Parts: sequence; structure tokens; C-alpha cells
Amino acid sequence: MVQLLISILFQILLFIALFLESFPLFGAIVPGGAILIFIAGMLSKIGEINIFISFGVCVCASFFADMVGYRIGYSKGEAWVDKYSKFILIKSSFIHAIAGKLNNHPKKALIFGKFNPATRSIIPLLIGIKKLPWANLVLISLMSSVIWVSVFFTLGFIFGKGVGMITLLGKISIIGTLIFFILLYFIYLLRQAIRNRPNNKDVKKPHSKNKR
Repeated sequence: MVQLLISILFQILLFIALFLESFPLFGAIVPGGAILIFIAGMLSKIGEINIFISFGVCVCASFFADMVGYRIGYSKGEAWVDKYSKFILIKSSFIHAIAGKLNNHPKKALIFGKFNPATRSIIPLLIGIKKLPWANLVLISLMSSVIWVSVFFTLGFIFGKGVGMITLLGKISIIGTLIFFILLYFIYLLRQAIRNRPNNKDVKKPHSKNKR
């Protein structure tokens, strides 16, 4: 019973984390989606969670995030990007440069952009801004989510095969090491965000004219 509750809680947290990781713009500063899918595949192999449910949760989170991104882009437009891009580590000029190349290859952008953390949360948003018909791209979005999840889920599943052969202490050591490196990765990103944050000293204030 306890294991079932832990499994359900993990699936819920997995969905939320992957959804936020692919959420428009802000997903660029919430990385680690591939690592989470890898861990889900590993835990599925050693029998801690259900393989079909965890795989479906990963695909649904990625696909729904794409749909939300498209709707935001379609309804809010470029003004939304310009307003919130300053809160992430990606410059608005980079976003607009990607948008200029979407008209010719939107399907390829959805598929290959899924594997790049910098573009995964941006491509669906830009497709919505361009008012491209989502009905023609919904299957591509679903397919890209399945491919992306399959790659890292399978890697985790293969790795979990080896984990299943070792002792409980060894499993704890491996999972602890993974968590340690994930934390180091987030600390690195946090330091980069602080380093790239605009400094008030760098903002030039207009010179006031002295009254005589």
C-alpha cells in the first residue's frame, strides 16, 4: 500500500516537473527533463513504478505543454515573449531568430527542437505566434514527444537492468549519486542566472540638468 502511494506521488511529481520543463519560455530555466525520464525508465525496470503508466505520464506532460505553449503564443503574441523573456537565460533576439525560420520547417522544428533544452519550450509558442495551423502539427507534436521520451526512457530502462542485479545498498548509492549530480547541475544553472542578471549599476540613468 505504501509503495503504491509512493508510486502515485512520483507519477504526479513527474508529470508536473516535465510539464514545467516544457512550459513556454520558463521551461528554459527548469531543465532536467531528460534526466527525469531516464530515472523513470530506470525505476520502471527495477519494478518500483509501472512502466506503461510512467511512460504515458512522460509523453502526456510533454504533449500537453506543447499545446499550452501553442495556445499562449496564438492568443498573446510577440508581446508576451518580449514581456517575459527578460526573466529567462535566453535573449529575445535568439527567440525572434528562431521564429524567422519556422515558416519553412515547422514540423522539423517540433521534432528536433524537442531534444534541445533551449528550444523545447519555445518552438510551440512561436508556432502559435505565427498562427500556423495546429491541426496539421498536432500529430507531429505527439510523435516528437513519443520519440523524445522513448530515447531517454529506454536508456534508463537499460541502465536499470544492471541496477536490478546489485544489492539494495548499491541501488541507494547509484540513485544518491544521480541526485547529487542533478543538484550540482541546478546549482550551476542558478549561478549562471545570477551572473547574467542585469546589474543596476549597468543601467545608465539620464543626466538631469542643473537648474541655475
